[in-house]
Amino acid sequence: MRKLLAYGQHTIIIIGTGHVFSASIREVEGTIAGVAPAAVCVELDPERYQALLSGERATFWDLFRARGLGFALFSSIMSGIQGQIGQDFGVMPGSDMLAAVTAAEQARSPVFFVDRNVGVTIARLVQGMPKREMAKMLGGALLSLLPFKKTVSEAEFDERFVSSILEEFKAYSPTAYRVLIEERNAHMGRAIVGVASRFSEPVTLVVVVGAGHLPGLHEWLTGHAPVERGAEQHPSS
Repeated sequence: MRKLLAYGQHTIIIIGTGHVFSASIREVEGTIAGVAPAAVCVELDPERYQALLSGERATFWDLFRARGLGFALFSSIMSGIQGQIGQDFGVMPGSDMLAAVTAAEQARSPVFFVDRNVGVTIARLVQGMPKREMAKMLGGALLSLLPFKKTVSEAEFDERFVSSILEEFKAYSPTAYRVLIEERNAHMGRAIVGVASRFSEPVTLVVVVGAGHLPGLHEWLTGHAPVERGAEQHPSS
């Protein structure tokens, strides 16, 4: 899945991946190799990138001692879900982002990590979620909403499917949707704008994010795109 966006004088290609589908990895690699973009932006922060490279994960007790019970629970549950999904599909979550970094290096395109720090995101989730909603989340009911737990195939994994999952997620846990999706869309959007502003001449940027961020990020960037000179509408006198 992808969307093309004219951002001022620049072109932004946003690729929405299924984190555990090998087809997503091939699309990322093929796009970056074919376009040779001026920059590649990926849905990672430096901390997560280093964790993916090392393959090491903090234990529940490490997280508990460092950041408290709520943070440890949320982080461990999310990590466990991602690990199980990766085993089910034979591609570990994060492989698509690592593939984007590798492809960018091969194309000699600079890489920018545009996601919010994972610790900040989980902390906001813990602090902002009502107890009732938190209990439901920690009870594991969210598993039933994950698209990959619905045995979706690569052929079925399209924009309509992602849209339906986002709607279910928002209805199930408004706080989690706001923190995990909307806030991060805005954070990544601002970071991408910062990357685009580095270039004075027209260039193409490739942005690689999970498919759940594709529609919202595209909407955010479209809404914040600079207005070309002469395109402003002036009220009639």
